Amino acid sequence: MTQARFAAFAATYAQLHRPVWAYLVRLGATASVAEDLSQEAFIRWLNHAESIEETGQARAFLFTAATRLLIDQWRRERRLVSWDAAMPEQPAAAAEDGLISGRAWAGLSQREQQLLWLAYAEEFSHAEIAGITGLAPASIKVLLSRARARLKTNLAPPEAEDE
Repeated sequence: MTQARFAAFAATYAQLHRPVWAYLVRLGATASVAEDLSQEAFIRWLNHAESIEETGQARAFLFTAATRLLIDQWRRERRLVSWDAAMPEQPAAAAEDGLISGRAWAGLSQREQQLLWLAYAEEFSHAEIAGITGLAPASIKVLLSRARARLKTNLAPPEAEDE
């Protein structure tokens, strides 16, 4: 690896490692799994860095790779546990971090969590989100609207029952 390429990698890693890790944790990975998967995403990026640097898509590539690695991780875990087991639970750090309540976030589907995180925490455009998730670009706006509505419902205080 040349000195210039190493410097570019180090700068990209310093800028994007934490956001990729936080994205994985927010989607349900434990801190250690998120660390492993984010490292693997950067290795994949490094293997394709020259072509990606030319297009300026390193950030989108890393989030796409992280998404695919997390899905692969869930598939591996599913094979190891019984079919009755639920998807990985939300880690405590992701469930309650002061941004939104753990109850409201946990009440969203994995897809809704992913879309909201990419759109509002990472500020990706709808086209970029479509590329990362593999969804049709036209459906992102609708799915985000539904996810926001569900989050709003989840954030509303529970109604008091009449006695």
